[in-house]
Amino acid sequence: QDALANINMLLSNDYTDLDINHARYSPMCNEQGGVVDDLIVYKQHEHKYFIVVNAANKDKDFAWMKAHAFGDVKFSDVSAEYAQLALQGPKSEHILAQVTDEKNIPQVFLTLRLMILIALFLAQDIQAKMVLKSM
Repeated sequence: QDALANINMLLSNDYTDLDINHARYSPMCNEQGGVVDDLIVYKQHEHKYFIVVNAANKDKDFAWMKAHAFGDVKFSDVSAEYAQLALQGPKSEHILAQVTDEKNIPQVFLTLRLMILIALFLAQDIQAKMVLKSM
């Protein structure tokens, strides 16, 4: 029930107008305004959010969120259930085009639906085709 209030308190961006299945980037700041970490929040349902933190900081970030939680909210660390492959930068479309048809390359980014589709695609298609090389 208090998920949005907690997210808006923990993060410097405002998530009030975030649509379901969309995401927003934000720094998570401490009381002095210093950055604890930067992360992406996906809105799954009206009162349910999926927070993606940097893997190296997951324990620190999770502890920070739990220590500052208030009201009717539950933070769960589900890191062991997920993996993330980030393909970013000016050559990302070119690299992805080498392992899939252009129709599979998303034109819109930072949506939960897209994240799930890419995960399914990676699990089913790329594993047999993709050879990682330095570009």
